[in-house]
Amino acid sequence: MKTILVLLLLMFPTVSISGELYMWTDKKGVTHVSDQPPKEDVELTDTIEYKEMKEADSRQERYKSEIQEIKRKYDRKFEELSLEMKRNKNIREQEYNDRKQKLENERHEREIRSAEKRYEFLKSREDTYRNYYHDAKKDEYREYWYNKTKEIDEARSELMRLKNKR
Repeated sequence: MKTILVLLLLMFPTVSISGELYMWTDKKGVTHVSDQPPKEDVELTDTIEYKEMKEADSRQERYKSEIQEIKRKYDRKFEELSLEMKRNKNIREQEYNDRKQKLENERHEREIRSAEKRYEFLKSREDTYRNYYHDAKKDEYREYWYNKTKEIDEARSELMRLKNKR
């Protein structure tokens, strides 16, 4: 019976008790354990002093503080890793945005070069188009050559739009 009581005390080391435990059996055969002596006139089966509980309490407090320190350490490490992941994510996003911007700039430059070539080609033909326009005898031909000269104006406008977009 003593061993059961000691085991019970060891299972619940958070209870901070100092003093004695009293164990007795009443008239009905029920065994009681209490920190108060029995009120009835019964014969005590056992009395136990439990000073070792204080040691268990201090040991448990030490374990609690060690666990809290470990938890704080891992919380700090988790926070550091979280910040590092955020920094890496920001760096990757910045690299992605830089690469995207570079590709957009390269595409824009290609569009400008293409528009410049088209405009230069049409501009080199401008005098020819104007001569054909003036020499044309039918309205249909005049309209065709007039539209060709309009293409030059459109190519110039497109080139200016692209250059101003930079």
